[in-house]
Amino acid sequence: MSTIVRPGRLPDLLTGRGEMDECYLRGREEDLPRNPDLDNMLVVVGVRQDGQGIGRIRKRHIPDAAAASLMPFVQASGAPASVVQSDRWTGYSPLKSKAFVRLTAHKGNTAAASEPLPRFIS
Repeated sequence: MSTIVRPGRLPDLLTGRGEMDECYLRGREEDLPRNPDLDNMLVVVGVRQDGQGIGRIRKRHIPDAAAASLMPFVQASGAPASVVQSDRWTGYSPLKSKAFVRLTAHKGNTAAASEPLPRFIS
């Protein structure tokens, strides 16, 4: 089976403007024994802005939130020159050197990187 892709669009990359952030997915099945390694899964998520809504989404399980784990996801998910909004987490610092434009959600604010990221700041 093949995927239909609009001519001129990169089929696997998020383009334009979007957000990237990492989060923990938590949960377990009631009947299974508790396993801390499975209860807390760190995931990085990339979302393309589509007007005032959400467009295409990419996500990946990562071992930690270090730049060495985040940047391979960013490069595999986003087209170069895309505008990536992120929080002030240092793991996203290499974005500019990887040919992306980085916007931070907390401009001029010393808020903790763990605070929720506002949606699509202009």
